[in-house]
Amino acid sequence: MEKIIDLSITGASEAGNVENKTKGTLEEIDGNIVIKYYEQFEGDSIRTENILTISGNIVTLEKKGGVNVIMRFESGKSHDAIYNTQAGPVSLLIKTISVYSKTHEKGVDLELIYKICFSPQDEAENKLNLKAVYN
Repeated sequence: MEKIIDLSITGASEAGNVENKTKGTLEEIDGNIVIKYYEQFEGDSIRTENILTISGNIVTLEKKGGVNVIMRFESGKSHDAIYNTQAGPVSLLIKTISVYSKTHEKGVDLELIYKICFSPQDEAENKLNLKAVYN
């Protein structure tokens, strides 16, 4: 059954920190945790739907709308992604350093530490913390 949640999302990178608080939904489907929420990027007129699926130590983030991408995070592994924007597609390599998720009676905590590689010489380390709390 889908439950309404309060989300607190903090992202940290070399470009700076971003904090976002929003509402979303959380549902358990076939043993996986599926979190859905919307965001709107500054200067973008189209909202982006985010579908975050936690399946054990593998996390998949799918964005649909203003940007379109599927990113896979798996500790110690790298995965390619195509980040489609209104300005055109950008090829990325996602190098996941660690994935930590914990389900508890109040909701779910998630931490991702990863590098986004635009080219072999151009990579940026990122950290994402997400706290989903049931209403």
